[in-house]
Amino acid sequence: MTLMRLQRALARAGVTSRRKAEELIRAGRVKVDGAVAVLGQSVDAERQRVTVDGRVVRPARTVWLALNKPIGYVVSRGDPEGRPTVFHLLPKVPGLTYVGRLDVMTSGLLLLTTDGAAAHGSCTRALPCRAPTGSARTGWRRPRCSTPSPAALSWTIGR
Repeated sequence: MTLMRLQRALARAGVTSRRKAEELIRAGRVKVDGAVAVLGQSVDAERQRVTVDGRVVRPARTVWLALNKPIGYVVSRGDPEGRPTVFHLLPKVPGLTYVGRLDVMTSGLLLLTTDGAAAHGSCTRALPCRAPTGSARTGWRRPRCSTPSPAALSWTIGR
């Protein structure tokens, strides 16, 4: 069971943005299991029936994409300098975010996903670690690079 705020569930399903979803909820156009939804309500999109104007909302599936980023593309949603972004190369997928970053003048593998928690967790700057058995040391370690290791991603890709 994965509970999330209703407006987030609507945004992840590609219905509309979170802010517009709030307007739909306030207007009484969203129902959960046949009852009019209220702002701030949590739902399990996989188990509960969510409708907007009588149309069933299907929960978004987790998507992973691998992109061989070419040189000259910015890893960002938009660029104030007007340079092309990696999102110009990809299909429109609601909630898609990048895992790590590559410099504009770098090419290479870039992972993208709709699973924001996995994207954030695999690229965090400080990761908890345990010292070898028998040692009294515990604490935090810093990764040597900003891109995740294959071992760090194996638990998310295998889902």
